[in-house]
Amino acid sequence: MRKLTLTAAAALLALPLLSIAGTVPLASIAFDASHGTIATSFLATAGTTYVVHASGFVDIAATASTPTADYLVDANGVLQADATAYANSYFRYHVAPYTNALAGQTRSYAPGLAFGELYGSWNGDWDHRFVIGTDSLISSSLAGSRLFLSIADGSPWDNVGTYRVTIGLQESAVPEPASLGLVGLALAALVGVRRTGAHRPAAA
Repeated sequence: MRKLTLTAAAALLALPLLSIAGTVPLASIAFDASHGTIATSFLATAGTTYVVHASGFVDIAATASTPTADYLVDANGVLQADATAYANSYFRYHVAPYTNALAGQTRSYAPGLAFGELYGSWNGDWDHRFVIGTDSLISSSLAGSRLFLSIADGSPWDNVGTYRVTIGLQESAVPEPASLGLVGLALAALVGVRRTGAHRPAAA
């Protein structure tokens, strides 16, 4: 019986402490890509790391005759598989030569980013811009910094679509109450075994 109790207690102690993993939502922002840049209402707390996720697709080469699915990208600037022949042609003759020629050079908008990629800055400080894309972690050392969102496109007025940007606070991993209860039971079982053994008469 003692061996069985010890085995059960050891098994309980070996159970992993489950964590409550997730993100506490703080803000949800609809970024109309035709604006190029927007000042959001989100203000950072100094030293806090935020989880940012951007969903949706934007057409960054829309025209009056073909208003959708011309050059459709996600927030990483990745051209989608359902791109039209026009989009492929647009990329070949307008995007690729331009970005290749300027690779690594400073230009007025987002050097080094993919065409249509989402990026941000604190307080509109473009000298310290940072990539957001579809998923990122951001932080600011200055309390009250305002988040600005931008799209890597020198002519955003012909863009069609919206990036939905959500900002959250990463929760700390903590033991679940159920796990703590199991550990408590295991410890109690071990204590009971030790007391039983201590009062058992010695064998003759």
